[in-house]
Amino acid sequence: MQSKRTIKLPIYRKFQNLTSESLNSIVNSYKKYIGSKYIDYSDGIIEGLFIKVIDNNLFEISEGIFKLNSNVYLLDDKIYIKRPELEGRYALILNVEKLANKEYDEFEISVFFKETTLVSDDDFVLFNIILRDGANIYSNSTEFVEYEKEFNVIDLTNQKYSIKDELYTVNPYILTKFCEEMEKFNLNDFDFSMCMLFKNASVKKEVLISYINRKLNMKEKILSNKQIRNYLFKILKDIESNRIVKENINKDLEPFSII
Repeated sequence: MQSKRTIKLPIYRKFQNLTSESLNSIVNSYKKYIGSKYIDYSDGIIEGLFIKVIDNNLFEISEGIFKLNSNVYLLDDKIYIKRPELEGRYALILNVEKLANKEYDEFEISVFFKETTLVSDDDFVLFNIILRDGANIYSNSTEFVEYEKEFNVIDLTNQKYSIKDELYTVNPYILTKFCEEMEKFNLNDFDFSMCMLFKNASVKKEVLISYINRKLNMKEKILSNKQIRNYLFKILKDIESNRIVKENINKDLEPFSII
């Protein structure tokens, strides 16, 4: 099951007759502009592509810009796909294929569900979900919970979110929910400052890993989105159970940079 939308751009050649259609497309052409604007961005979602559930049966993916295999694409209209008929664990995959067209750079953008066990590292995951009959599907959770254990909740953990860096990062929505839960407790200055950063900017993955290493006394250099989310959940639970209390940051600690 998949849903598709086609986009195309004119190809101009020397001594070629220009059609009214190709001339009009000059005004709306976005390829050069967004290609240069996001040249330093990682693969992932740049803007938009928000997920919405309609009548508990249909998923809507909004317009947006994303980068895949170093190419920037515009989804210029909403795209829809029905939920899988069978219960199970699924991932919604975004895919782009170049079509054979001598006059246009034409691409087909499609989305389709794939069982989680069949998802590879090369797949562009929009969200994961554990489908169960008899309950409503929620576009997102109102709390910072362990999504992988929740039925019928859209999980953005494995979504690649583009940022001005070589490596994609975690969707800001997840970090915002983490900070909203953290702010229910008496945070030290360090945690409070980091939450302000997480809530007001797209944060590089290396900054998230540095924060986790410092809070949990770890020395990890590479973490997946899922690992980052799980460690943030552990930090939250440690604070909630008073295993981490408010304290001044020791000046002897290794300096922490968010740049």
